[in-house]
Amino acid sequence: MRLQNWIWLYLGMGGSFTRWAALLFYGALWAAVLVVAGFLCVLAMAMILHSGA
Repeated sequence: MRLQNWIWLYLGMGGSFTRWAALLFYGALWAAVLVVAGFLCVLAMAMILHSGA
């Protein structure tokens, strides 16, 4: 199936699919942001503890 066919299929499924796709996309985006923020916090804490010791 060509990409253009997938786009028409996506557009033809109505607003509910589009809404769920947007929710999933933003949910995944927020999860990635939280994971990166958590990693940076752990990294900063490790650097503080290492430099203080």
